[in-house]
Formats: sequence, structure tokens, C-alpha cells
Amino acid sequence: MILFCDTSALIKLYIAELESDALKSRLLEAEAVAVCRIAWVEAHAALARRAREVPEDTDLIEQAKNCSPSIGHAMS
Repeated sequence: MILFCDTSALIKLYIAELESDALKSRLLEAEAVAVCRIAWVEAHAALARRAREVPEDTDLIEQAKNCSPSIGHAMS
């Protein structure tokens, strides 16, 4: 199965939200994961907004940016 993740799904991988665990399970089952190129920019904006609105999540957001080379590179 190819799992397509939109931006809201990507955020669920890094910030605990409703259905985060279900998404992680599907991710492990997938043969491949696909995202739209714009998703990385949208994820950057969503995490930056989260950092502004929920300052106590700033450390978690920094970890998310460093967790994946793709996300870390796109968000630097």
C-alpha cells in the first residue's frame, strides 16, 4: 500500500493529536509514503504557528524539525 499523507497527517506524526497512533500504525504497514511538495512548507507554517500559540511545545517542535532529515532540511 502507498500511504499518502497530507499536511495534517504529517503534523500528527510529530505532535500528539487525535488519531496520531492510528496514523503511525498505518505508516508502519505502508510500502511507501507519498506527500505533496507543498506539504513541507505547510508543515513548517503549522509548526511555527503551534510554537507561537503553545509556547510550551517549542522544544517538541524543535525535536520534530530535527527528527527527519527531510523535515529538518525543509524547515531550517
